[in-house]
Amino acid sequence: MNLLLSLLLVCQTSQTSQTSQTRQTYRTSWPRAVVAYSVVPGLVWPGAGHFCTGDDDGAKKLSWWGLAGLGLAAAGGIPLMLTNSSRHATWLPVSALWLGAGTFVTAKLADWFGTALGGTGARAAPTPPWEVQAGLLWTDDPLTDVHALGTLSARTHWRNWHAAASAELAPSGEDRRLLLRLGRRFGLPAAGSTDPAADAPDGSFWEASAGVSDWRFGEDPVRLTTFELWIEHRRDLAGVHPTLAGSFVQAGLGFGLEFAGYPGMDTFGDRELSRLALGYFEYGVFLGQGAGEVAFYYDQRHDTRAGGLMLHISGDGPAGAVGLRGRHRLTGRRGSDAGGGWFLTWDAARGAHWVVQLGLGWQGGSW
Repeated sequence: MNLLLSLLLVCQTSQTSQTSQTRQTYRTSWPRAVVAYSVVPGLVWPGAGHFCTGDDDGAKKLSWWGLAGLGLAAAGGIPLMLTNSSRHATWLPVSALWLGAGTFVTAKLADWFGTALGGTGARAAPTPPWEVQAGLLWTDDPLTDVHALGTLSARTHWRNWHAAASAELAPSGEDRRLLLRLGRRFGLPAAGSTDPAADAPDGSFWEASAGVSDWRFGEDPVRLTTFELWIEHRRDLAGVHPTLAGSFVQAGLGFGLEFAGYPGMDTFGDRELSRLALGYFEYGVFLGQGAGEVAFYYDQRHDTRAGGLMLHISGDGPAGAVGLRGRHRLTGRRGSDAGGGWFLTWDAARGAHWVVQLGLGWQGGSW
């Protein structure tokens, strides 16, 4: 109660002392106090920071955004409790639970971003027609002797179709993972498009895709083959509220069938079948005009090298992994022209184990 009263007092003081100033000055006159109060008592109230700056419209949007997340999480969590997390009725409740939690978390992150920066105006880089990349991957998984692997990947975009292939390979040959994916995007100009509208894409899109992965590891190889279906959405937040310009949210929801093969299982039909609830969400910021992006993310799936966060409940934990990733343009023209050039990517994830990746790639500007 004291925290709430002090929050209202600081907000009222900052508002009454700034009545003759513009809204932009309004947002930046009390950066430390406002951001601090949006973090502490405002942790359970998305929109607290915007409310403190006098941005009632932004506070209202973020509050409804956060409430929608809580409602969705409750819609998933209550059935899980009532069914004791029955494996026969978990896909929809689990998906609703983490998606609702992600909606609430991203609303709070957006509140901090808008309160501290008031919008940067940075935007997404145009989608390159193709790219290739090589890199290194390191994990501290104590259950394997393989801690360092090489990575290779390639992506291509033709019109609104998207295809990707990647590989993770251990020098010893004891660990290799291959992934293929094909999808179609909606809501973005075609890669390499000369349409004037493509000069200022806001980066928002929907994508439907299907994929297959095959992972073999160990001296007596265990083999995991997974077939997946996905629906994903990215939203540039400049269209939601001016203070959020320069940031974005992205989420994906999927379903997978995993076939696990162990030594002695000679045919595909002998493998154990598991149904997977797949999904992730992330909140990110753009770096300059097409210079790159950095994003915080949560990945629900457990059949990866990171596994799930250790919450001391069961196994590697019911939760997934959290991480921070980035992509940075190193050479070539930025902004409205996708152009060809070098780029750097990095990713640090923490689940049951740490997984860190670093990659260097080249993107083509045209076919």
